[in-house]
Amino acid sequence: MTEELLFKLIRCELWGKPLEESVPNDVLVKVMELAHRQTVSGIVLNPLSEREGGDDWELVSKYISRSLKIRRKNTAVNHELADFARCCQQAGLNIIIVKGQTVAAMYPHPMLRMSGDIDFLIRDSYQDCKEKIEAIIGTHLPERLKEKETSFKRNGTLYELHEQLLIFGSKRCNQYWQRLVDESWKEHHTVCVDGVPIRTLPPTLNAIYIFCHLFLHFIREGVGLRQLCDMAIQLHAYRNEIDRQELAVILEQLDLKKAYRAFGCVLVDKLGLPEESFPLCLEPSDKKWEDSIVKDIFKGGNFGKEHHKAQIGLKFKFETLRLVLRHCIRYYNLAPTELRLFVYKLLKINVRLIFK
Repeated sequence: MTEELLFKLIRCELWGKPLEESVPNDVLVKVMELAHRQTVSGIVLNPLSEREGGDDWELVSKYISRSLKIRRKNTAVNHELADFARCCQQAGLNIIIVKGQTVAAMYPHPMLRMSGDIDFLIRDSYQDCKEKIEAIIGTHLPERLKEKETSFKRNGTLYELHEQLLIFGSKRCNQYWQRLVDESWKEHHTVCVDGVPIRTLPPTLNAIYIFCHLFLHFIREGVGLRQLCDMAIQLHAYRNEIDRQELAVILEQLDLKKAYRAFGCVLVDKLGLPEESFPLCLEPSDKKWEDSIVKDIFKGGNFGKEHHKAQIGLKFKFETLRLVLRHCIRYYNLAPTELRLFVYKLLKINVRLIFK
């Protein structure tokens, strides 16, 4: 009942439908606890009428306070992002902001989506951009990136700087994806955040990137419902701009078409995304994955935090390895190319870390 009510509240907020039932206090508390673990508290709170909570003003004030906190955080992050984008433009830095606030802008009530860090892609090499970025953030960056990203804080907001947005297990897929990203710089698609046009990926490539980021995190650790809401909102907002034929071809090349459709069933059946807004035709066989995906999402919580008993050390590494292997085996048929290579790479890395 708790999970179904959570989905109902999300559908009400995403698609502007009224909640036509009263929620008992004990159920409300359970739903909000679950929403917090899935990082959708603000989205879920909005459809609840002022009468929810009844005479329990302590409960009501608690949720009003949580909603205001989410709004304040979004205000601060939006202002910071807009300023950072302006500084980059003035410095001649070509960047693309992905996910986060650029997707939040598409929500019916953008200030209610729980914000996180800010991810951005640089066009030029890290060495060419390093000094300019250091001047903007007022601190030093490492001499080189460890892998594909580095992080820093500016005015209390966490940033992740990327030279590559995604790294696939397949060399062929990596080269193909990088060609697509290189081509995307020729387009100039923007989303308005805090009154400033923020450059992001063009709609078709963004629809693929948001899913790939979601799916790879889902396999490695887990994701919260916020990530699925982002995918649903982006697909609906750009339903008339996404090139469905091109999207299908790209997913075929990445061997992720089945996985895309499986998650599409969750978006349509659970989050209420209109089926005509989903860019691929859903097949009856796709639906069989739905319960398993939803179960794993609820079991793991946001980025899989609930999967772990340990937070650091050898036990944490073993828990992570066991989780990824389980997910790779369970969902192998959805993305065989990526998951086969992913298992090999993961075993190699984790064996080295465990016995380091």
